[in-house]
Amino acid sequence: MRTKDVLRTVGLGLEPTGLQEFRAARGYARQHRLSGGPLAQLVGHRRAVHVGLHLLPAGYTLDGFVLDIGANRGDFAAVVRQMEPRSRVVCVEPGPDTAAALTRRFAADGNVRVHAVAASDRVGTATLNVTDSSKLTSLHSPAEVLSEYGGSAVIQRPTVATSTIDTLVDEDVRLLKIDVQGHEAAALRGAEKTLRRTAAAIIEVLFVSHYEGDALFGEIDGLMRAAGFVLMALDAPSNPRHSLKWGDACYVKR
Repeated sequence: MRTKDVLRTVGLGLEPTGLQEFRAARGYARQHRLSGGPLAQLVGHRRAVHVGLHLLPAGYTLDGFVLDIGANRGDFAAVVRQMEPRSRVVCVEPGPDTAAALTRRFAADGNVRVHAVAASDRVGTATLNVTDSSKLTSLHSPAEVLSEYGGSAVIQRPTVATSTIDTLVDEDVRLLKIDVQGHEAAALRGAEKTLRRTAAAIIEVLFVSHYEGDALFGEIDGLMRAAGFVLMALDAPSNPRHSLKWGDACYVKR
């Protein structure tokens, strides 16, 4: 194919996937005022998509307090800190081993703090169902559908401390991220005051039950709308063989 034909094909939108990704990364960097060359922008965009930050409205910045509820290994917090050095992040993670590893990971970063508790609607204790894959660990016992995911077997059931988000936080929140495996509604009920001071939120939502007594999307959406938020974006894994099971929802204050 001649060069001009190649250019014509690109002009029609039939461009290579890699070029499309670079273009998306450049647009994302421009929208969110990120610096760096094309490669740095590409890496940053991939990291943002991996943790759901691409769902935020164009131009939304993270130069403030970010709350990471269900921090797990700290990937979300790490991307936030890489994207915005002016950010301050509080990570909340109940798994004893996971919280210890999280503390070690950010030991040298004075802008990251870790609370080894479970976010809920009360201060006290609860049983944590620790699974082979730490990402599936929950205060709720696994339902049958969870067996479709690798690493869903419960290997420990330690007693952990619980706290409300309102107890942990007393300042304006630039971004609230919640991923607590079916316990999102309880976490939100314990964040009534914090939600009034929160500008945006990214929450993992379930469309089918994954745990005993978990909260599905309708309940989460109702709680967020009652708190003055509107749904801005919804990103969910696509699997043509199965129904939609879960996704990430982005909310912003009206």
